[in-house]
Amino acid sequence: MKTKIILFVSCLVFSCGSVHAQFLKQLGKVLNEASKAYNEIQDAQNRAYREAAERYEAEKRESFQRLQEQGWNIDPNKMAEDAKNEIYGEHIDKADAWDESKNQKNDVTRALDDITIRLNEYRERKREQQLEQEEREEEARLEREEREAEIREAEEEARLEREEAEREAQLEHEESLLRLLNIENSKTATEIISSNVEIVWAEHNVSDGDTNGMNIHVKFSVHGMLNKQGTCNAYFSFHDDNILNDYNGLYKTETGQVACGLPFTPPYEDTIYNDFTFFMPYNELHLGTGSHNLKFKIGIFDDNKLITISHDVNFTCNVP
Repeated sequence: MKTKIILFVSCLVFSCGSVHAQFLKQLGKVLNEASKAYNEIQDAQNRAYREAAERYEAEKRESFQRLQEQGWNIDPNKMAEDAKNEIYGEHIDKADAWDESKNQKNDVTRALDDITIRLNEYRERKREQQLEQEEREEEARLEREEREAEIREAEEEARLEREEAEREAQLEHEESLLRLLNIENSKTATEIISSNVEIVWAEHNVSDGDTNGMNIHVKFSVHGMLNKQGTCNAYFSFHDDNILNDYNGLYKTETGQVACGLPFTPPYEDTIYNDFTFFMPYNELHLGTGSHNLKFKIGIFDDNKLITISHDVNFTCNVP
């Protein structure tokens, strides 16, 4: 019996060395309950032994009394000695059995201690693995934050470069307009050509054939351009002064800004155009989907020389 219990516990310890901690706890609980049940069995056997001994003594006394009544010559001292020796022998056997039981219990206790040690080792390994996992996750988080910071820095640099390029383009555009405004002053007073833009307004959501767009109306006057061809042009940009760029070459200036206009030839030395009108298609603004705050200004040209330029006319264009 002792050998079987040791072998059974050893097999359990060997097989449970690497199993989950919950299973090991359950195993320890089962073994503790088995040890408790074993102790209860031993206590029950001891009580049965004492009760049997008491019954035996009672029967001995009754038998001795009946024999004396029947006239038997019995030595009570010898009979007591024999009973004592019999009881002592049984007690010795019981003590040996009890010692074996204690040894088996000690074996079970050692097995439970071994399981506890293995369970603690398993918990320690799990704790170390958890710490290593947390360290790896922390390193990954720091690396991710570093990459995100680098991306943000690159995006910021790209934004600054883009803004710088837009400012340079705007400055170049303004310098171009100033060059156009540089009219030769070597002419006499009668040769001086002048113009004045009085009113500019826009008529939105009109159609020219199948094309939807806006009519631009201009009231302006010119002086000194009798029978000379000039042009009235509109130049488009965003509300923040960034120019609208052309992408198909149809409505544009030489520098690529979106523009439109019409030529005119004054029939008089001083000519007034009360409603000079030309059409601008919305799709030639090259806008993406959404609402866009835009503006345009009017320029009056004598041949290729800018005579005058108007104030800004603001408008909103919604692209579905």
